[in-house]
Amino acid sequence: MRCSVMSAVAAVGLGLVVLPGGGTAGGKDAKTLLTEAQFAKLVAEDGKTISETLAKPMFDKKDARKVQTGALMIAAYGDFTKHPDGAIARINGKQLFGAVKANALGNAKTIAATIYPKLQPTKISALQEPEVDIGNYMHMFASPRLGGFGVEQELNDLEEVKGAWSDAQLARLAGLSLKIAVIAQVAPKFAPEKDEKDMTKANWLAWAGELRTNAVALHEAAAGKNEAKTRQALETLGKTCTKCHDVFR
Repeated sequence: MRCSVMSAVAAVGLGLVVLPGGGTAGGKDAKTLLTEAQFAKLVAEDGKTISETLAKPMFDKKDARKVQTGALMIAAYGDFTKHPDGAIARINGKQLFGAVKANALGNAKTIAATIYPKLQPTKISALQEPEVDIGNYMHMFASPRLGGFGVEQELNDLEEVKGAWSDAQLARLAGLSLKIAVIAQVAPKFAPEKDEKDMTKANWLAWAGELRTNAVALHEAAAGKNEAKTRQALETLGKTCTKCHDVFR
């Protein structure tokens, strides 16, 4: 999966719910909902990373980017699940993003403690909808050196594994693909307002839909421990990334 994204542990089981929609790329308006177990695992995973990052004695700009990206992802997990705590995740994630952006690290740590180890309502009532762009989410793919979560390199490393993947590696692919599916579902709101050459709203929406479809296919193959289909799905996902980033840099 060689794509330059930044140019622009138990297995997570099957059980994604896909709500169909019209359009190209297998239904670009379709939505994939996380199961309650998938939602809880993803929130705990990113919440743990956020807590550890905020606890660092020297908290710098790249750490702030990492926490903000994790916060937005947690909010997005809440958007795409029917878990009863989905609304809490949505609110806490947005509050955390805003606190870090305002450099209010005390508030950020307080909010982070309501996300991990247990998701619970915060006592901070004010919630201002954060101003974000697609780059805030794409930091999930970036190197940790840049304040990212290293997903792109992790996918590349897994793709280059010789021989059969272990159950743990397949489980990791299944989990990472869920994160990509979530990012694909927030991407449409960042479509360009004006078309410029191939950088059109239609292309953006089509590729976002294709990315979601391919990420779901990767999840299902990896969670089902079908190595042949997983390798094929991972390759297809990489081609979608490359195709999009060749245009939207």
